[in-house]
Amino acid sequence: MSIEKITLGNKDFSVQKPDSIALCFEFVIEWSTSESPVKNARLCAAAIGVYLDKHAILPKYKPLKESPSEYGYKCLDRLLSLKIQGSEVYEKGTSLLTDMASSLPTDQGVEEKKDFFHSTSTDSTNL
Repeated sequence: MSIEKITLGNKDFSVQKPDSIALCFEFVIEWSTSESPVKNARLCAAAIGVYLDKHAILPKYKPLKESPSEYGYKCLDRLLSLKIQGSEVYEKGTSLLTDMASSLPTDQGVEEKKDFFHSTSTDSTNL
């Protein structure tokens, strides 16, 4: 089940997970491999940005022109200027990144579908 609403400051916003599975993959990979609290804050802000896209409160993400971290810097700057606390950005963004991660294919799904070319004959050279 996807997150449908978040509260930032004292305002509630409806949110929507990005349609692009590639976008989710890139954000989750950067987040899961980062050991930098600064980069994680940017990624949390970026997640808020893409989930709030339809509200046009934060900059629009352009995946072919900027990395999730670069986009997150812009979003973090805007969120902080709107008086949203850094701890709230971290908390909400982490929830949204976790939500993105839940939509990614897993090894279990791959295992279940890996045998989709069934051979009907042991020797395909005999006609």
